[in-house]
Amino acid sequence: MQGPTFTADTVLGRNGFLFGAEAQYNLNKGAVTRYASALAYTAPEYAVALHGLSNFHTFSASYFHRVNADVEAGAKAIYETKAAPHAAHVTLEVGTKV
Repeated sequence: MQGPTFTADTVLGRNGFLFGAEAQYNLNKGAVTRYASALAYTAPEYAVALHGLSNFHTFSASYFHRVNADVEAGAKAIYETKAAPHAAHVTLEVGTKV
């Protein structure tokens, strides 16, 4: 039985910079059982973000760019440290909106 848990999260931002964090504390175990954090910068025409997820076993980086009123593009890379041996550890995604 997992027992009761306490989850807390927060986001702080200033001048386009953002920092967020999340943690889960299991009261029965007396230990932190889950944590993650993120760092980002946003501007009117672009945004970039870095995430540390799943107790820092998964990391992602993303970039979004508004080229003009009609064209937007984005990309994301995900790196999993606990992937199976000899398997691809990086996943890449790209997209556009026209």
